[in-house]
Amino acid sequence: MSVKMKNGAAGSSLKDVIEKDSILYKWASHDDASFHNFTQDEATNIRNALLSWYRANRRSLPWRGDAPPFDGSTAGVNHSNSNKKSKKQKNQPSITNFFATTKQPNSKECQTKDEEAQIESISSDEALPITPYGVWVSEIMLQQTRVEAVIPFYLKWIKRFPTVEHLANASEEDVNSHWAGLGFYRRARLLHNGAKKVVQEFDGQLPESVNGLMEIDGIGRYTACAIASIAFHLSVPVVDGNVCRVLSRLRGIANHIKAPILKDDVGWKLAEQIVSAGDGKHAGEVNQALMELGATYCSPSGTGIDERDPLKDFYMSPQIGAAFVEEQRRLVHAGFDTFPTDEYVGEAFASRKEGCICKVCDGKGVYTVLDELTTAAESLYDDANACAKHIGHSVFPTDPPKKAKREEVLSVAALSYLSSDDSVERWLLVRRPSGGLLSGQWEFPSVCVWTSESETPKSGKKRKNDAVPVPMIDSDDRVQALNDLLKEYTPASSEESQDWLVECPRTQVGEKPIEHIFSHIRHTMWVEHGDGSRYADSSYPGDLISEKGKELRWMSESDMKDVGITAGVKKILKAVKEERKNGSKSTKRSHKKSKK
Repeated sequence: MSVKMKNGAAGSSLKDVIEKDSILYKWASHDDASFHNFTQDEATNIRNALLSWYRANRRSLPWRGDAPPFDGSTAGVNHSNSNKKSKKQKNQPSITNFFATTKQPNSKECQTKDEEAQIESISSDEALPITPYGVWVSEIMLQQTRVEAVIPFYLKWIKRFPTVEHLANASEEDVNSHWAGLGFYRRARLLHNGAKKVVQEFDGQLPESVNGLMEIDGIGRYTACAIASIAFHLSVPVVDGNVCRVLSRLRGIANHIKAPILKDDVGWKLAEQIVSAGDGKHAGEVNQALMELGATYCSPSGTGIDERDPLKDFYMSPQIGAAFVEEQRRLVHAGFDTFPTDEYVGEAFASRKEGCICKVCDGKGVYTVLDELTTAAESLYDDANACAKHIGHSVFPTDPPKKAKREEVLSVAALSYLSSDDSVERWLLVRRPSGGLLSGQWEFPSVCVWTSESETPKSGKKRKNDAVPVPMIDSDDRVQALNDLLKEYTPASSEESQDWLVECPRTQVGEKPIEHIFSHIRHTMWVEHGDGSRYADSSYPGDLISEKGKELRWMSESDMKDVGITAGVKKILKAVKEERKNGSKSTKRSHKKSKK
């Protein structure tokens, strides 16, 4: 295999030039997942470093048995607030800028005033006890939610439902009202159902084994192991995205943290090697240390060389970065234009045993890492060894494939009336069906007028990663869709008295739609507000059932607080109020019943 050199002449074979004893080549040519295993000494030393660091520096949190004040923020630790790594930035400044001394915000500054107020109003000076139930609640709340955002919700929850019995005996609306604002409402429903099962089948006591815990609704392997290790002191590992990131950097795993082979298989085996090392005790602390490290010094923006990082001497990723830069210099000095990624990977793979590949690294993982290192190294100074280590750290783990969100355009009716009895404004809300998105939650009447799932690209094939542009839906079509929906909400028991749901004038709220994003869906909401005060009867009932079985309710804002409305409903309500306060510039339209 020949490679082109600066002078354009055919050069000698690359294998005669590259350094095969370097960590870079050994990593690129490894052909089995065992390459990523820890030695017994490595696992023990990593475990000891984690425990020492965690006990001295861990965040103060209520579910850890700490007394206030609490500190859930990672400010001052994660020095970059960007989720994109430096490897992806085009025309980036020198990587030495990452090491400039900057003032780090105090962790308190990163909590919103609302969060601080909630914590102060709920928390006492006493520490909450560490209980299996408390660990369970905290782990469910922390799924896909920031630690600092969870603290006030956790305190409020434990105050209202201090034991599993209290939660099991609570109403669905009471549970939802104390969860409202955390999102992913399915978690609350499963937590509620799980509490009922614990009371009914386990005499109110959580099982002390991983398998027993996994019999409870909403408790999977991760949550079961977290409860078992933290509350029951069992020596079992816990693996989440943060832990996978730490492991990827420790062992040079060229894959993304959502890859099933890593998060569901090899990641657990590697974490087990660390947790069981030494005397195998204090697994709960080791697990929390790994997760804490992944959220702080080994976050996506971690450098791998921070003196405060307890594992800076154990990461393979900085070693690969430094070895890459050194190899690149050697090759350029030998006459190569730049680092020959294709040829280097080819030589490395050719040295593997026949038919052997590493199953934990992505098939293109080695190539991806080397290609990204080549791009990132363009901004290095000749003497920037620290920067070389940093770029090595930054390319692990690799980026997961992007999946486009499902797009939905909704037409929403925010209907209200002012009661002549108590002068309280009430709003019409409808309950979502059980199961699916926002199961059982209350929302304004809405109808989907377009979804990306109904679109087919010009090629005729739809790929899951393809983003579909959101079209502008004709206003008349949106209005008609809402009219048809509201007709369905007319209860059979009150024939003509409900006609005003359709008849009353509705005003478009704002010139642009409201956007609300979930983890996998983006809602583009065109909202129309209708004031039916002159139509509605003051004795209008609060609870209704439509002809099609939809549960409806007229609610004051106080009622909404009691049942716990979602962030999307709050966003719509705020927009309507602002529109009325500022004075609508839109033209009111009387949306009559359509003629058929």
